[in-house]
Formats: sequence, structure tokens, C-alpha cells
Amino acid sequence: LEASPGEQVVEIGPGRGALTQVLLERGYRVEAVELDPALVAHLRQTWPPESTSLRVHEGDVLQTDLRQWGSARFAGNL
Repeated sequence: LEASPGEQVVEIGPGRGALTQVLLERGYRVEAVELDPALVAHLRQTWPPESTSLRVHEGDVLQTDLRQWGSARFAGNL
């Protein structure tokens, strides 16, 4: 990613959070967009919003206005 700690990263389709964990460990602020409601619940339970720099957004990334995050880095683990 060539990103610095504290930089914003948008993760597309975090699933159960394998890549999410690495991104958080590297100190990035993560905006994760996940379509599956069950996986959204899992992510929010694993990393509660008040205890981490992760925000989980439920929805289809293809229907999401990615401009809302400005000049963020993007990552995905397909």
C-alpha cells in the first residue's frame, strides 16, 4: 500500500477480517465496505467501533460513493 500509520485505507469486501487485522496492526484507519450482513455483524463484534480505528459500512461497494473518503488508499483480498 505504501501507506503510513494513521493513513486512511478503504477495504473492499473484508469478509471475516483477515486483511482487516493486518491493516489495523499497521496502524491504518480502516473504512471497510461489506455486503453480507452476517459478516458485518462479525466484524463489528470482533472490533467494536469504540476500541479500534475500524469503521464497518454495510453495503455494495459498487453502489457506494467512494469519493466520500477523499484520497484514501484502497485494498481488497479477493
